[in-house]
Amino acid sequence: MSPEATDKWAVSLSSDAGRAIYSIIITAMSSRLPVSVVSAQDCVDAEGFERPLSVSITSDPSSKGSSSHKQLYLYKGDGETRLGRVINTEKAGVIYYFSPSNKFDLQSYTLPYPGKLYFTEANCSGTPYSMSRDQIFLHPLSNKWVKTSPSSSGNKDSVSQLNNLGECSISTLRYGFSEVEVDFDHPTCGANRCILKDE
Repeated sequence: MSPEATDKWAVSLSSDAGRAIYSIIITAMSSRLPVSVVSAQDCVDAEGFERPLSVSITSDPSSKGSSSHKQLYLYKGDGETRLGRVINTEKAGVIYYFSPSNKFDLQSYTLPYPGKLYFTEANCSGTPYSMSRDQIFLHPLSNKWVKTSPSSSGNKDSVSQLNNLGECSISTLRYGFSEVEVDFDHPTCGANRCILKDE
């Protein structure tokens, strides 16, 4: 890796593994929690930058050794409604937790991927569409939920595209797009992404 990149990592948002890692990092940042990184020992995704093999959310290290050991809890997007205590996480971005209302069944929440949106007008304006069907993902700019239709609404010519980083670019693509519902309330998290708290 490059000497100036010894404290940096790079993941590809074009792969499922990269998007899962990205989602974990964004969740950790929004919840202000540290992460643990396992190196893949290569620079496949970006030349000169090490690729993480896996990333996991960890408890606040300052809480270790104290008389009241902290636990991770999952909250709705309002930051007030506790969903349950986190039991485990998976590499694919799945969080398992016990809900206070159901102590016998383990619940799961999959961290959201940022999704691409396509527009029939320039500058990413007009009606948004998606190539994904029957999915819920995060809008790249507003971090609000987007729900895609379970079926295609027919072929459309896209003029612009809003990518995973919130950048608008020219896009000349004809595809079977799905209509989307913007500012959709997630069934688990509500209006905003779920939050992890170390308590």
